[in-house]
Amino acid sequence: CSMFAIGPSAVHVTVGYNLNEGRAEDFKANCQSFYKAVDPCNFALMYDNGVSDDGKLGHGRIAYADAGNLLASFQAIAPLLEQFADVGTQYMMHVSGPPEELDKLRGPLGPMGALFFPVVLRQ
Repeated sequence: CSMFAIGPSAVHVTVGYNLNEGRAEDFKANCQSFYKAVDPCNFALMYDNGVSDDGKLGHGRIAYADAGNLLASFQAIAPLLEQFADVGTQYMMHVSGPPEELDKLRGPLGPMGALFFPVVLRQ
């Protein structure tokens, strides 16, 4: 699979966490579990994550071919979300993509605090 082939229906999710004191390494380990669960060749086109230099913030970014793949991926990772609750608190979820794909995600992701950003230019 191609990790960087982004098509016209692609949606991107970025999630940020305030990490509990001393839990940066646990966050990184949890991200590895997520990576295996999202299985880039089946669900995600791109996946990365990181921890701020001071170890206080963590983030993950995932790109999907479309809203359907994002929702399938979230079903696969749902059992892992409790691991993140132990290491930090989500402070943001940004979802960007074509308006018609975002409309499919507003119901499922809105209650999780997602903010939606319709794409205005994609090159």
